Amino acid sequence: MIHTCILYVSRYGTTRDIVQALAQVLGPTRASPVAGFAPAARACEFVVIGTPIIREVPDPHATRFMEENRDWLAEHKIALRWKPLPTLPAHC
Repeated sequence: MIHTCILYVSRYGTTRDIVQALAQVLGPTRASPVAGFAPAARACEFVVIGTPIIREVPDPHATRFMEENRDWLAEHKIALRWKPLPTLPAHC
């Protein structure tokens, strides 16, 4: 069984690049854009959702996916970050 499902929305490829790097660290992983997520891919233990944050709001495609799959998501451990990460000072 795939241990982790990473579902994401990526407008310009940045989120997709992060997802690919994260998949290498997490072990057995299935990564898929939310638009291409198939019911057959639901066999996983942990779910990570990646989305661009624009004006502190997640992409509407990710929000719609979470609303439409609320029951399935409620059965899993989920990682989701709503706020953008703080910007590091230039000297770091």
